[in-house]
Amino acid sequence: MSLTALGLVLLAVACLALAGLNLALRRRLEHLEESTRTALAEAASEVTGLEQGREDLERLSALDPLTGVWNYRHLQGMLARELEAARTTGIGGALLMIDVDDFRQVNAAHGHQRGSAVLRELAQRLALEVRHADTFARYGGEEFVLILPGTNAETATKVAERLCYAVRKLTFDAGPDGDAEQGPFQLTISVGGVIFPDHGTHAATLLRVADEQLMEAKRDSHGSWRIT
Repeated sequence: MSLTALGLVLLAVACLALAGLNLALRRRLEHLEESTRTALAEAASEVTGLEQGREDLERLSALDPLTGVWNYRHLQGMLARELEAARTTGIGGALLMIDVDDFRQVNAAHGHQRGSAVLRELAQRLALEVRHADTFARYGGEEFVLILPGTNAETATKVAERLCYAVRKLTFDAGPDGDAEQGPFQLTISVGGVIFPDHGTHAATLLRVADEQLMEAKRDSHGSWRIT
C-alpha cells in the first residue's frame, strides 16, 4: 500500500472516530438537556406546591375555626382596606352587624356542643347569601359582620331582609345530647347597619353605630333590622 493510500485509510478511520465521538457527545448533551428539563419541571412543581401550601396556610389562618367563615383578624384587614378605598374614591358601602337572637337558650336547652354545630350551620347558610366581593366574618360569640362594598342604604336593607328570611327558613334538630322532647327548633337574627363614608370612615365608629342600630332592631322585635 502506498503512503497516499495509507494516509487516506488513516484519515477515514479518524473521521469515523470523530463521527462516533460527535454522536456520543450529542447523545450525552440530549440526555443532560432532558435531565435538566426534568429537574426544572420538578423544581417548578415543588415551588408551586410550596406556594399553594403557603396560600392554604394563610387562608386557614384567616378562617374562624368554629364556623368556617372569615375571622375577626381578616375582618379588620378587609374593613381597613374598604375604608381606605372609600376615603380615596368616595365610593363607600355598608357594614351590617348580625346577632343570633337568644342563642344562649340553644346552649342551655341542647348543650354547648350542639350549640356550636348550630352556629356553624347558620354561619355557612348566611355565607351563601353574600356576594364574592363581600366579606362575611365572625365578630365574636354569636355575632357576625358583613361588609358590602359599593352598597347604598336601600340595597343594604334588602340584604338584611334576605338574611333574616334565610335564617327563619332554617330548622335545627336537637342533636343526640339535646332535649329531644323539645323537637326541632328555629332561630332568628337581628341586623343593624351603617353606610360609609356617610357615617364615618373609621372602623371603631362604624362598628359602634352598627351595634347601636342592632340594639334598636332587637328592641323593636327579634328577627328585624335597622339600617342608618
